[in-house]
Amino acid sequence: RSILERTLESTAGAYALAKGQREDLQPVAASMLRAALDELGKLTGRSYHKELLNNIFSRFCIGK
Repeated sequence: RSILERTLESTAGAYALAKGQREDLQPVAASMLRAALDELGKLTGRSYHKELLNNIFSRFCIGK
């Protein structure tokens, strides 16, 4: 339960930052998503690569 709660907190925080479309906060949002993925990895036994986060945040980049 605690793993899922930490995952939800990180995901919700990352979503709120990304929703604001502020480019300066994207690294913080990426860090929060990375934390969420790490938590889920504890449950699933999987680890996620940087490529996944790059794919997700390629949609939020401003001015690219």
